[in-house]
Amino acid sequence: MSLQDTLCHTRYRDWKEKKTYDVVRPIAAGGYGSVLKVQLDGKLYALKVCDVDDPNKKDSYDREAKALKRTNNCHIIKLHAAFQERRHLCLALELANKSLEDVLRQTKRLPLDDAKHYARGIAAGLDYLHQRSIVHRDIKPNNVLLFGVDSREVKLADFGLALRLDGKKKSTRQGTTEKAFFEQVLHKNPNVRFDIQQARAHAFLQVDQNGEEQSTEDNIGSSLSKRPPEAILEEREEKRARQDAPHPREEERDEVARTVAHASTLPKFITTKTTTSKADKPVHSQ
Repeated sequence: MSLQDTLCHTRYRDWKEKKTYDVVRPIAAGGYGSVLKVQLDGKLYALKVCDVDDPNKKDSYDREAKALKRTNNCHIIKLHAAFQERRHLCLALELANKSLEDVLRQTKRLPLDDAKHYARGIAAGLDYLHQRSIVHRDIKPNNVLLFGVDSREVKLADFGLALRLDGKKKSTRQGTTEKAFFEQVLHKNPNVRFDIQQARAHAFLQVDQNGEEQSTEDNIGSSLSKRPPEAILEEREEKRARQDAPHPREEERDEVARTVAHASTLPKFITTKTTTSKADKPVHSQ
């Protein structure tokens, strides 16, 4: 669906709830469909619209709607409504000020304190999702939205590739052991590791002078439809092993990596980057 197609309509009606969203202006368009700025009862929302006849888009819509209906956290974008209007599938979401992508386009490279702040928000959002057996699978700057008066509230968005993992929590006489469930089951899942690898990689790029191009145009998430996360992780491990010389901004990048680890209850051996030197070989968890 093109942006022009969605602009043919000046309003979208949620017939079940008997609410009408009036279109204010377009925000963006992509392979998923379009995002519109809309108004309902004097309040502004972002309306994500896609074509009901496209099976791929419908699958993405279903994934996102199901994932967001299971979440309620300050680091996850809030879903206001999900409905079908005419031949359109619609998600009404809270409206962000901008994305981390927008910030990186303006500043190219973030101050260390800012990068750590965003890293904490991303890590906290992933921690919340993973503890509930949900993996995002598309962490990148464009899917990190900023809210609040000063745009310092960090929330994860775009759950079109999200998955809910299968698995049962281990129970003891004292009850369910949440930590054991995560450490023994979830962290072994390649999709969980992939989420964390993406978050860590983008945290590095935010303070990496050589990372401007990658930070504003990343196709890692979209490649999931063609390659499994196991293959991508293996390729990254091999590439990292070939890098003998430390990066000139190694200390800052490691500090951001530690921020990701400290902001989350995720196992430290997953979220903490091991520093290397010419004399040492990098060590990675399996």
